[in-house]
Amino acid sequence: MNVYYLGFKFICRCLTPYYDEGDIADIHCQLTQAGVPWEWIIDIANDYFVTPGLWSGLKSKGLEAVLDDEAYQYLHSLHAMNLERNTHLRHQLIEAIRTLNTAGIRPLLLKGSGQLLHTIHNDIGSRIMSDLDILIPLEQIPDAIDALIDKGYCEADVNYDTQKLHHLAPLIRSGDYGPIELHRRALQNEISYVLPTRKIWEDARSDTIDGVHFFLPSPTHSILICIMNLIVVSILVRSIRGRCRTSQQLPCAIQKKLTGHRSTV
Repeated sequence: MNVYYLGFKFICRCLTPYYDEGDIADIHCQLTQAGVPWEWIIDIANDYFVTPGLWSGLKSKGLEAVLDDEAYQYLHSLHAMNLERNTHLRHQLIEAIRTLNTAGIRPLLLKGSGQLLHTIHNDIGSRIMSDLDILIPLEQIPDAIDALIDKGYCEADVNYDTQKLHHLAPLIRSGDYGPIELHRRALQNEISYVLPTRKIWEDARSDTIDGVHFFLPSPTHSILICIMNLIVVSILVRSIRGRCRTSQQLPCAIQKKLTGHRSTV
């Protein structure tokens, strides 16, 4: 059987939150066999940006102790670094929402941004994030930009026309762990007909955490947004994988392919 398929299936079994004692016993048996192809498994996990989640999934099932030393150190260290990064991103997000609220704006949090405040994984370190995606009502975008610039942000230098994209140029600030992308639409222009931004706003639910007020997409819309973005990224991964020497180079290559530039943050 195809080794890639077996590795992919193993990762999925580790990631799923739905399992019983029999599933844990099966994974434990696989982990304790000689010759576990960790290089393959980690390469696949890196390809799909789920390596921190792999550690989180194994730990939630009590299986981290049976990993071999090298795999344990790699997965644990990567998760720890990602947890630190996402913790800082969460603080940065709350500050940004508070700034927008003060300006009379209640934003809608897209993708990973929403999961930083309403985690679906019980572990904010399990998801790799590159930025904070925030949807703003069209008429309030100028006020949102001004408010964040007053907090020390500036627009990143980009070599593409942001008017043709569904988001503005990234807003960056020295010392932060990631840029903020203010969105005028939730999805890329070419696929926005699948889920119009107007419909996302109509069905969004309001929430308040740590004194900041924001909207979240409905559960159905959250899934659709993730699926559509996953399709776009998967197409890009397939198109550029052969040009990357290692799977660790994929995030930078995808960023460059999506925007035509390399992130300055």
